[in-house]
Amino acid sequence: MSFYVAVHSDASRKTFTDNTAAKFTTRLSKPIILNSEYNVAVSSIIKYWRDGISAPLVASRLIRDAPAALTAKVIPPCGTVPQTFPEYQMSAATKQLLSNAIVAYLKYTPPIVFINDHVRNQIKLDLVDNNVVVATHTITPTQELCLTEAGVKQLTFNHLFTHGKYNIYVSYANDNLTVTIQKIIRIVKRAAPKPIAATTTPTTTPVAAKVKNAYRIRFYPQMKLKDFLFREVDVALDPTVPIRHVSVRNPANMPYRDLRDLKVYDFIMEFNCDAFQKYAAKSVSREEVLADVKIQFFPRHSYSMNEMIKGWGTINPHFKNIFQAVGVKAIPKYQKGKNLMYWMSKRICQALEFPEFVAANDGRQLIITVDDPELGRLDTFKTDIDDPKGLSDYVNTKVNIQRPYILKIVVTDTKLNITSSKHVKITLPYVFNYFTISCDEGLEQWPISISYQSSKSVDKIIKTASVERSSDVELQGKNIKDACHEETGDTDLEFRIFRNGKENTVTVDQKLEVTIPHELAKRLKIPTILKYVPVVEKATTKVEQPIWITCDLVDEMLVGEAAVKLLTPSPLTMDAEINSKQYVPVSSCRFSDITLYCYSDITTLAPYGGSEDFMVVLHFMPRYKRVRTFTENDTVESYKKFCCHYG
Repeated sequence: MSFYVAVHSDASRKTFTDNTAAKFTTRLSKPIILNSEYNVAVSSIIKYWRDGISAPLVASRLIRDAPAALTAKVIPPCGTVPQTFPEYQMSAATKQLLSNAIVAYLKYTPPIVFINDHVRNQIKLDLVDNNVVVATHTITPTQELCLTEAGVKQLTFNHLFTHGKYNIYVSYANDNLTVTIQKIIRIVKRAAPKPIAATTTPTTTPVAAKVKNAYRIRFYPQMKLKDFLFREVDVALDPTVPIRHVSVRNPANMPYRDLRDLKVYDFIMEFNCDAFQKYAAKSVSREEVLADVKIQFFPRHSYSMNEMIKGWGTINPHFKNIFQAVGVKAIPKYQKGKNLMYWMSKRICQALEFPEFVAANDGRQLIITVDDPELGRLDTFKTDIDDPKGLSDYVNTKVNIQRPYILKIVVTDTKLNITSSKHVKITLPYVFNYFTISCDEGLEQWPISISYQSSKSVDKIIKTASVERSSDVELQGKNIKDACHEETGDTDLEFRIFRNGKENTVTVDQKLEVTIPHELAKRLKIPTILKYVPVVEKATTKVEQPIWITCDLVDEMLVGEAAVKLLTPSPLTMDAEINSKQYVPVSSCRFSDITLYCYSDITTLAPYGGSEDFMVVLHFMPRYKRVRTFTENDTVESYKKFCCHYG
């Protein structure tokens, strides 16, 4: 079965950045698989001008060493920097999905029953003797900021009181207070007997009766310890009962209350943005939830930016190092290859100067825009900048903005200099808030190639030059002429571009040949190679330029001493009707791209010099027609039927 495929010279310039009218690759919408041998021929070729077609912003990764010509300082700066950290946009639907994720997280993680939000969350132990406090001791049961029920079970503390004849030992473990009272055993050494002296009857003085000790231990939890974990107890001691066990758990908190209420305590929540739609389902597995959601709770506190950057109050190691300082500002650390967002409570947002919802990799996006209506360009390039000091190397070496546009960046310590042409706009990321930014406007220049045959030499002089861009046709021609005079040193060379009715006409000196960029030729609607044309030829009827086309899908053909994959053995003429198609064998049985090269001279392989785009329609046809065969099951009737239908 035969079929047609149309390819355009401007169809895939975003994918294949080196495409021009003379050589281009077109990406097909789907692969083509040939199940038999095929031939291909050019069915038609049409040239056209299409306005508004943009060349790609990112082209070859070559460094542009040519210095940028400057015009003046730019005020205001060409590089704008957001003054506030960008907010992650949350709709009502995504907020509901985030709430579903929180509910799932709380379901699969142990509850937090105590948040240590004050330094005075302590326990006071009093030793009381006959209603008089004779000793006091203060205990800080934990330094942890958050405790689960298992963490509370692990709390232990003890203290020894010594008073009078008794040692009183107080210890706590597993919700119980244990008080042990022991009498102090003293070993007394007796003195040697003294001689008995004469005695007299002394006056008897009544002796007061000894007061019996009545010891008690008072257990006083302070502040949130009293609210959520313990109750006050008063344990009376009796030397005859040396050990007492008393439960000090607050009966109002049985079971313990889960304090993970986002409206009560401060928090930072990390969420995987790629998992939003997952939480529209009723149930998500525990493993998935714990991978997508992480929450750190904080006690109520007046936080500072420095504290949050250093990880103050974080017990989860994951949250210890998620922020970094950028000058006097803060920013989330770059999470390469991850799409994470943070939701923070109001106090933490105020300390970090963040909105409520932020994305981990926001505040780092560099946006370069080329807006040039005259050339029909509106291109935007975006990338994330991990290290601000690497911006210069990245822009100058990896992002190549084609001439005539200029963009160069120099970073020195905290100073940033941007040189850009008027059609290039750059939006710097939030991380450059602490940089001092200066901007220069670069002069837009076209690169041209000059080939000059001097009368004093047999060798051609080939030089490159930069020509100032102009929107006026004749002025643009004058700029090219001045560059030719300067580079060759011959001020008598003739070169002119002028308007002739609806077309632009070029006059070139016989000793001169100028090659201009495709974009400039396309705007002026003139060839890319400008050379001398004899007057006689100008006066005659316009002669169409022949064109040969090569294709990567066909076999090689011998052309003189070379082997070329020639699609058109005989040259074609633009816009002329092709009466007899010239088929050549197809060597590829499966392909998704088609690459064509166009030449104006096949012997010298001189590329086609036109600046217009064109469309080539290819006709694929099976090399051999299918022959009908008959089997033993065929009858005379089936044979007659075949002959009637197919002849």
